[in-house]
Amino acid sequence: MGSCMMTIIAGSRSATKEQVFQAIEESGWAERITQVISGHAAKGGDYWGEQWAKVWGVPILTLEADWYNLYPDPDYGIPVSIHQRFGAKYDNAAGVRRNERMVRIAEALIYVRIDNSRGTSDVLQRASARHLLIFGIEYKKGELCAST
Repeated sequence: MGSCMMTIIAGSRSATKEQVFQAIEESGWAERITQVISGHAAKGGDYWGEQWAKVWGVPILTLEADWYNLYPDPDYGIPVSIHQRFGAKYDNAAGVRRNERMVRIAEALIYVRIDNSRGTSDVLQRASARHLLIFGIEYKKGELCAST
């Protein structure tokens, strides 16, 4: 791994500012992060990762899930999973497809996972499969469980 890293900062929607900032600092990579890659969630790990980047002047690349595109790029090999909610059709696999896009361009992942969050678990699995550098903090029922 080089001295500069494009890094995904991700986590459960309930992840706090303190938890995400702690994960970034404990990773030991804060000074090497040249760009933060974010799924651009309104709260939680993605949000606080973006806020950290803004404080430190690190560029942010946001890759949002395209929930309403029912004809996504087949290059990612993830089939569309159409659901209907409140009268609108959406692609339930859009978050998984966004996670795959993120890990294909990242060099590292910093995450905070609370109670085995599905989205965070998915990006962690994909990052592991691509052999990204990974650091994470795990919480179960509000208690610190592990850091890797």
